Amino acid sequence: MYPIDELANLVAMANEYEQIALTEDIRNNGQREPAVLWQGRIVDGRCRQLACHMLGIELMTRELDSALTREEVALVVKSLNTRRNLTEMQKAMSAFKQQEEDKSSNEDIAKRWGISYGTYKNARYIAIHRPELVEPLFNGKSVEIVDPDKGYVVTTNKINTLARIVKKTREKEVISLDKSEEVSFAVDGRLKTEAGKDWYYSKMSSLGIPDNAWQIRMDYVELANYKYRAQEKEDE
Repeated sequence: MYPIDELANLVAMANEYEQIALTEDIRNNGQREPAVLWQGRIVDGRCRQLACHMLGIELMTRELDSALTREEVALVVKSLNTRRNLTEMQKAMSAFKQQEEDKSSNEDIAKRWGISYGTYKNARYIAIHRPELVEPLFNGKSVEIVDPDKGYVVTTNKINTLARIVKKTREKEVISLDKSEEVSFAVDGRLKTEAGKDWYYSKMSSLGIPDNAWQIRMDYVELANYKYRAQEKEDE
């Protein structure tokens, strides 16, 4: 392994969770950016070297002109920004994977990864409800998804955009309340408006209320009717 020059400390070292994400990224996609050497020592790329060492692969490097002064090399190091390889989405998906292992709280995992709590909640919603998107997003790729509001396929890796689309899509899903036609009819028959019905089904989905929680479900039927009764009168 190459020795580390003190100039490498100009940029903060990745925390253990970011290191895990970087290692997995290199495992899946290879090392995309070489570590930078100056006079035989690493000035940029400590984390890449550690990842390659853990994976048992040779570190790709490039050498700066040894005639450069330390001040000139420092400017180069500062401009490189070693965190550029991790997008906010990659950090969020990495945080989700870590949380699945250590069962830490949303607040704690978001703080450790330097992500806002609201942003992480949106990313977690995406990961839970569209698990097939986790790996491509984790690997820095954009994904294709149908936007129900626009009616066409959107290609994106933006957390808030994806969270909105996934939530909207789930709101439009038809939820089966029960295999019993009698019970299902009793619930639907009490919903006075289509708007109330849409709100009720989306609420059951977002809250994850089990099918056998009939009292809670009927309470929400009444709430749906209360919330949307004025709209019903306007429509008439």
